Amino acid sequence: MKKHIFFVIVLGLIMGFFYPSFSLAVGSPYGCPALVSTVTLTGSHSYSVVVSGNYAYVADYTNSSIDVVDISTPASASVVHTISLSGQPVSQVISGNYLYASNWNGTVSVVDISTPSSASEIHTVTLTGNNAVSVAVNGNYLYVDMNDKGSTSDGLSVVDITTPSSASEIASVTLTGTYNSTVSVAISSNYAYVANLNDNTISVVNISTPASASEVHTISLSSGNVVWLTALNSYLYASSTDSTLHVVDISTPLSASEVRIVSLTGSNPTFDTVSGHYVFVANSNDSSLSIVNISNPLSASEVALVNVDPTFYASPSSVAVSGSHAYIADTSTNNMFVVDFSCLVAIPATHTLTPTAGKNGSISPAGATTVDDGVNQTFVISANAPYTTNVIVDGASQGPLTTYTFANVTTDHTIIADFSLVLGGGGGASSGAPTFTTSSTSDSSSQAVETPTPPPTTPSTPGVVAPTRAEVITQIKQQLVALITQLIQILTEEAAAMGR
Repeated sequence: MKKHIFFVIVLGLIMGFFYPSFSLAVGSPYGCPALVSTVTLTGSHSYSVVVSGNYAYVADYTNSSIDVVDISTPASASVVHTISLSGQPVSQVISGNYLYASNWNGTVSVVDISTPSSASEIHTVTLTGNNAVSVAVNGNYLYVDMNDKGSTSDGLSVVDITTPSSASEIASVTLTGTYNSTVSVAISSNYAYVANLNDNTISVVNISTPASASEVHTISLSSGNVVWLTALNSYLYASSTDSTLHVVDISTPLSASEVRIVSLTGSNPTFDTVSGHYVFVANSNDSSLSIVNISNPLSASEVALVNVDPTFYASPSSVAVSGSHAYIADTSTNNMFVVDFSCLVAIPATHTLTPTAGKNGSISPAGATTVDDGVNQTFVISANAPYTTNVIVDGASQGPLTTYTFANVTTDHTIIADFSLVLGGGGGASSGAPTFTTSSTSDSSSQAVETPTPPPTTPSTPGVVAPTRAEVITQIKQQLVALITQLIQILTEEAAAMGR
């Protein structure tokens, strides 16, 4: 009975006899999104939906299963396969060819989805405690919030998924929130954020070293009770039981704070997700989906409300977005609803720029940065004295730059700032003579390497292009050959003089 009461509170699944009236659009200047398809599922209580490629995966708690839905044509989506699980799935996340489902019995199911039409559970991870509510992934690690770590506390389990078929728990963090309170986890950079329903707080957990993760801060929200979190760049978006969406600035995690509250027309939010410039919020009490424009998080606002079930019987519990379609799981009607929101402003494609800084310097902004297609993004590189910088973009050296701009971004990129200590002295570099350096990267200790330090350049001067590493090495080789030739000529002349 306790677990069912918990779901009523967390996912907002109580269906009253009366529902508030509302319009299909909330004064949206962009138009009105539309319901284009209703897919009948095999289960009876669908709590989670995720999307990967041409398939949606809808987890059913009661049937301990996941329906695989072909969404290659959203308006005619259909179930093509059903996966049997050993636990009762509540939340899901996908990484590569694997789906990870957190189960109410305190386990994680690992599902191979490399062939969606025959996907199957291949492994089960046992966690510390019970009630695995929400799951998120970051690199080779899963983070699962445990609503019942023990008899008095909640927790956050860390699972190593480097090898999915033998994934295992490597840490269990005890959280300070009220017992039976955690409901959602989201990841941004080196921190996990866990929503505490009963306290209306968010626990901040440092996960820079996953095996020794620890709670480092608590964020208090101003109203309602937080039920779900999603993160994008430097902001968290927290949906709350009082029909609001809280925007939290997490650019400095240890002093993160609420910066805006968006009022929602939908009733009793249960889940939110972000895609492009929008947050999508599933509202359980009035069969609706709220769409919030977050182009500027500090002025975020609801721009549309979509009724997914004209009978008002549906209780949306989860939403996933792919392209211009939203896929909504429902706990009451045994359906998945498909909403086309292309009538809103076009959502641009996004790309990830991943910076890395070695020791003895920094790069800003730090951490993966998501940008819209076609925009410019500048990174600033700073070396600690007396180190010099070598900037490597997508594997190619760009030389000793202090700034680098990705112009008209159309794909993902990497930028690495490597900082080297000049061992030679006396102004040799400025005269063009070779000096030798030690290189300090982010994943190795500083060690001496015979890498000539290139002469300083002025990349900010119009028309001047920084030489490549290969060009610098060629120039130095030419200088060495010329120097040796001069020495041979001098020695030859001295030998001839002595012979006379």
